[in-house]
Amino acid sequence: MSPNDQAVTQPRGVDLDDPRRIAAALRLEQAISGNLVLDRLSGLAARLLGAGSAQVSLLTDVQVVAGGTGLGAIAVTAGPSPRSESLCTVTAASGGPLVVGDAHHDARVETLPPVLSGAVGSYLGIPLSDGDGMVVGAFCVYDRDARTWTDSEILVLTELAAATTAELERSAAQSERDLARLQFALAMESGGIGSWEWDLPARRMTANAQFLAMFGLDPALEHTPVPVSTFVAVVHPDDRKRVAAAVNVTLDTGAEYVQEYRVLQPGGSTRWIAARGRALFDDQQRAVRLVGAAYDTTDRHIAAESAQSESALMALIARASDLLAGSLEAEDAVRSFARLVVPVLADWSVVSIVGDDGLLRDVDWWHHDPAKRTLAGVFAAHRLEGRTEARGSLAALSTGEPFVKNVGAFEFAIGTLKSAEAIDALRGLGLQSVGVFPLAIEGQVIGLITLARDTGRPPFSPAEIAAAQDLSRRAGITLANAQSFGREREMSEQLQRSMLTAPVTPDDVQVAVRYLPASRVAQVGGDWYDAFAQQDGSTVLVVGDVVGHDSVAAAVMGQLRSILRGIAVANGGGPAELLRDLDRSLGTLEMATNATVLVARVEGPPGSGRSLSWSNAGHPPPIVVDAEGTWRSLDTHDVLLGVAADLPRREERIDLTGAQTVLMYTDGLVERRGEDIDVGIARLGTAAASGIAESLDELVDRLLLEMLPEAPDDDVVLLALRMR
Repeated sequence: MSPNDQAVTQPRGVDLDDPRRIAAALRLEQAISGNLVLDRLSGLAARLLGAGSAQVSLLTDVQVVAGGTGLGAIAVTAGPSPRSESLCTVTAASGGPLVVGDAHHDARVETLPPVLSGAVGSYLGIPLSDGDGMVVGAFCVYDRDARTWTDSEILVLTELAAATTAELERSAAQSERDLARLQFALAMESGGIGSWEWDLPARRMTANAQFLAMFGLDPALEHTPVPVSTFVAVVHPDDRKRVAAAVNVTLDTGAEYVQEYRVLQPGGSTRWIAARGRALFDDQQRAVRLVGAAYDTTDRHIAAESAQSESALMALIARASDLLAGSLEAEDAVRSFARLVVPVLADWSVVSIVGDDGLLRDVDWWHHDPAKRTLAGVFAAHRLEGRTEARGSLAALSTGEPFVKNVGAFEFAIGTLKSAEAIDALRGLGLQSVGVFPLAIEGQVIGLITLARDTGRPPFSPAEIAAAQDLSRRAGITLANAQSFGREREMSEQLQRSMLTAPVTPDDVQVAVRYLPASRVAQVGGDWYDAFAQQDGSTVLVVGDVVGHDSVAAAVMGQLRSILRGIAVANGGGPAELLRDLDRSLGTLEMATNATVLVARVEGPPGSGRSLSWSNAGHPPPIVVDAEGTWRSLDTHDVLLGVAADLPRREERIDLTGAQTVLMYTDGLVERRGEDIDVGIARLGTAAASGIAESLDELVDRLLLEMLPEAPDDDVVLLALRMR
């Protein structure tokens, strides 16, 4: 019998030869090259579960190992292997966790080559599913020897598998973005579309050869900065004022620039040019660039309009890919769709998201006409009132299928809406056509994108409907990624907090400590603290920071903390000796990491004669505040850990009295972008001195409020010491 006593997982009928499943795996496979995040996730899984090897496998008609550690790392470089020889294939086919305690006595896997060769003696695997629920591979850990896998270990690997799927989807989305941008550029070139960019401060324009030819300029000037007056000079005199006014509106409001005008050719003839553009703004919301595209409408007006529509759709998809792939706030990015799709796909739009209570709410809306934006807002605020039947938007919400009404949309809406306010707003908007496109995660609708066109605009074309469906799919994947990364961050934070236990201190010493994780990144980092007693009665206080801001840094932090505790209890040494022995241990254990660490020790008999000794390995200096409110930093320090283990380390000492307060902290409390760290240290010292009469807990809480922004982007530890 297997060492594990878990029930054998029964197959759930996953068809690995399903063409849709293979296509889903191939989509993710195309984006795995050089993705080191998959290796780091594999390494984290191996460390957390105490396994020798781990790997991420994608299963098409063969097995491709996308990332790994141990034997998994070797498999990455070995290339594709037969799917029939892999334990990951058994995992994917089962549709659930594959728990193998003794592979040599497990009928499901005992005849597979990795087991027969002795490479796999025990195995734990979790299927990987994409955003549409297709099983694309497996995430696994394994050892040469038999072992028992616990329920908690299965849960940890399941959470890491979710983070792995999110990384695969993110990488694939980025590849799709790059492909969309390339397709856009090729479409412009093959379609004779001109592109241009106006550098407003420099008063110069650059353009491709097609745009230069439209203006009768030398194509050899392609992408060469040319004074903007060169282009203005050939615009027809009767059109210059109108074109200039349109440019000014774009620069003032950020609205899209859309104009059709005439240009004079060297031989005296005239061409009609249709141009579109958008303004780019700096951090001060000043327009710095105007970029766009143009085409010749003189002889092929209808054909050129078709090319314009195609290029606009491809540009929209490229912009959407950029927005979604680069956003840290997924819901904000999805809300931005309300403005992104206007006016390329619609005259006005509404973005809706299903809340935790299961109710649909409109979270943003936009109209290309500023005079009608208030009406769009009124419509969004009231359109769902009193509605329960599955019609229109609610039909798309319940079925997960797009709802498109190209003809009779206004009459349909009037017969569906229950709110008089929504109906009145719709009359002012002049609805002609409408399309509602679901945002879905694994078949569950979590939001909608509603696109509406006013009277006078043609109905949605098949290409435009396909583009809207593509955009809604990308937005749904982005929300799924955000949820998975959120789960990974929560797990990392729980891991870190579980190791940062309450400090152990003598009765005559007050210690107050706070740990705050970063709130603007997906994962926590390696900031840590500790306080414990040695055999001679001395108390050791530690604050450290492992280089990096991810789950790996959090795991390394736990290792350093445990090693330092063991050394301190075993040899009873002082701060300098502890840092030296810890640094040497990093080399002995081949831990390739760097960390800053401040070690202090409270020494002497209780009640009187207490002193504080410390040694600093590249960490921000501790601060001492006396009873009169005067502060100073103890800024003697040596190199950080992991650089040169044999260098001597200095140890300093001060006498402690009940009137003194000592602060130890990590750099996230005092560092600000573009500011010298000494400025932040001085700010901390001044703030601490002003509240020296406060209790220690009151002091540390106030310092965190005063020193940190509302959403810090780095972990923070603050430890305060005061004699009772």
